Amino acid sequence: MYLHDSYGQITKRKKTNEGFLLVSAKIARTGIQDYYAGEKCFVDDEYVKQFPPDSIMKVLRIDDEVFDNDSMQSFANKSITCDHPEQFVNSINFKNFQIGLSRDNVKRDGDYLIADLIIQDESAIKKIENGMNQISNGYECDIDWTSGVHDQYGPYDGIQRNIRGNHIALVGFARGGSNLKLDDKKPKEKNKMATRVIDGLTIEVTDQAGEVIDKLQSEIKKKDEKINKLDVELKDSTKKCDTLQGELDAKKLELDKSKDVVVIDKLVQDRMDLVEKAKGLYKDVDATGKTATEIKTIVINEVAKDLVTDNKSAEYIDAVFDTLTATIQESRQIADAMIDNAPPKNLVKDARSKFIEKNKDAWKGGNN
Repeated sequence: MYLHDSYGQITKRKKTNEGFLLVSAKIARTGIQDYYAGEKCFVDDEYVKQFPPDSIMKVLRIDDEVFDNDSMQSFANKSITCDHPEQFVNSINFKNFQIGLSRDNVKRDGDYLIADLIIQDESAIKKIENGMNQISNGYECDIDWTSGVHDQYGPYDGIQRNIRGNHIALVGFARGGSNLKLDDKKPKEKNKMATRVIDGLTIEVTDQAGEVIDKLQSEIKKKDEKINKLDVELKDSTKKCDTLQGELDAKKLELDKSKDVVVIDKLVQDRMDLVEKAKGLYKDVDATGKTATEIKTIVINEVAKDLVTDNKSAEYIDAVFDTLTATIQESRQIADAMIDNAPPKNLVKDARSKFIEKNKDAWKGGNN
């Protein structure tokens, strides 16, 4: 199995007369490396295939394997590359990748494996001088997928065995600890958990879900602010509507009172007209406390005694009363006209004299 480490970093440096850079570096250490099950190094591993690609596989590197003599010597006199090449270095492609070599004094220093490196490529030397000072190993190993718990490093899923180095890569950012990866770039942490508070409850979510929640909460906050603003405007509008409604009701009340006065005036006038008409037909009628129909019935019983008013409808009484009133009115108008148009008394006298004179000899016959 081909793997890449990201443990080491360059420490001491000096240049040779040729301009080559001599550096001492920590190139590996013991401990647990975290790998994702979906990484290229596990493509042919039947055990790992049963896990989701984003599952973390904890692989233990123990002292007995890392500091095994054959393992350590496998990193001596190895090609140094600038970043990890797409394939392991060999006699055919080394010219394309090699920028220097590790020397043969690879040894243990506590929990670390150290080695002296010689960097021969000028552009790589400049990168180191500008801060590109970390390294990552490319190597092969077998993995014993027997899980357990290490006294110092904790739980693990498997143990690396038979480690054999291929190259030592100069990288800009080493991926030590739980971020060791096969490729030469620091892996993006997957399923990183963050906390969010929703309805008073603190929950763990992925970073991506956290971003979604933050966006939704921001939108909800904006909508709540808009709703609050609309609520204030609604309350103001309601107050204005109530004020206008009050003014309208007051105006209607004034109008209703005005209408009541007109109605009352009309009723009074109608009553006076009725009493006047009734007294015109029967002057002794007593209208006190009586309805219009009762007044009209009294008058009819006095003026037209032949008519029977018992059990008659109000409409019948109204019709008879109106007819009597109209008849009396017409009679009065005729009488007034006759009085106004009577001939003078002398004219009547002269007409009578002529009539007598004309007819006193009528007995004699002949034409007149």
